[in-house]
Amino acid sequence: MKNTLLLVSILIASFWSISQEGNLKSTYEINTIYGEVFGQGFGGSINYDKLVNTDRKIMNSHTFGLTYIPEVFDFGGGLYLGGHYAYNYLFGKKSHHLELGLGLSGLYTNDWGANGTFYTYLTPKIGYRYQRQTGGLFLKANVNVLIALFSFQKSTLGEMKGMNAVFFQEATDIGFPIVPWPSLGVGYTF
Repeated sequence: MKNTLLLVSILIASFWSISQEGNLKSTYEINTIYGEVFGQGFGGSINYDKLVNTDRKIMNSHTFGLTYIPEVFDFGGGLYLGGHYAYNYLFGKKSHHLELGLGLSGLYTNDWGANGTFYTYLTPKIGYRYQRQTGGLFLKANVNVLIALFSFQKSTLGEMKGMNAVFFQEATDIGFPIVPWPSLGVGYTF
């Protein structure tokens, strides 16, 4: 009887400690919406970031973003629309974190003529992230590296249509397939 009572007490204590750990994890604010200049979105983007593994020393996050660069900025000769995804590792305590990440971005440009080009590029990054456990102000500053992948260009000539492989640097007039690219982000964590 004593052994059974001891076993039941140990089981109840272990379930109670697990439920306490779950309550601590749920107090961590994990959702962030922020705007970013340059970075993965190339010019400017609106992003959503969700923290995962908040109970560990090294946290992770998933970032999804949308890019829109209007033609009025005279950047590459047209309108730019795109999206991106990144998986990030966050090292640090409390509010200050070193952020390492790897992303994939897609960008469509149309010069309002018959031509349109879809570009894809990898975006590894390293930088600083300020994000409090209780939420509120969110800040980040990163250095991204844009690595051009194959892209496709559509052109219309009369009734003929063709797809040609081109590189990202052709749209930017930068001339290099690998470009360091800074970013600054400001937002709110909830």
